[in-house]
Amino acid sequence: MLFLMCAAVMPGVFAQPRAMTMNAAKNLTGASEGGCRCIAYPDPATKGKPWTIGFGHTGKDVYPGLVITKEQGLQIFIKDLSKFVNYVNKQLEGYPILQKEFEAYVDQCFNTGYTLKGELLDMIKAGAKQLIRAKMNGFNHARINGILKEMKGLIIRCYKRTHWHEFGTVNS
Repeated sequence: MLFLMCAAVMPGVFAQPRAMTMNAAKNLTGASEGGCRCIAYPDPATKGKPWTIGFGHTGKDVYPGLVITKEQGLQIFIKDLSKFVNYVNKQLEGYPILQKEFEAYVDQCFNTGYTLKGELLDMIKAGAKQLIRAKMNGFNHARINGILKEMKGLIIRCYKRTHWHEFGTVNS
């Protein structure tokens, strides 16, 4: 299980180290009982690679026909998520951000890879909240045969993430 590990430096703002709360993991990344897919499935955009299993795990260890238990899915999820928690902590070391923002950034990276860099990272470090949310909403496309295509699932995911970034919840 994931636990909140942070020390307050001012009301609502946290210093290092930060961790993803289980509430955020369940609501953002889908780590809930019903969110685990125990049989490997193809990428919705490519209808093939990368194959995915569990709560969104991809990699060379995932292939057509692979089957895992829900417990294995949760273990893999925690291991995967911890990589992005560490990455976001490293990228934003010394920058005061709210816990809900940190969790949105971890979800962003869990879903899109190590994307907390360049323009987005500059916006975060400058505290440009509206620009950050607009930029994060732009990750709603997948590349299919070299062409970027808007994907319904990614649109929903981006909405949930930016809503969490602003309000700390996925619904209004």
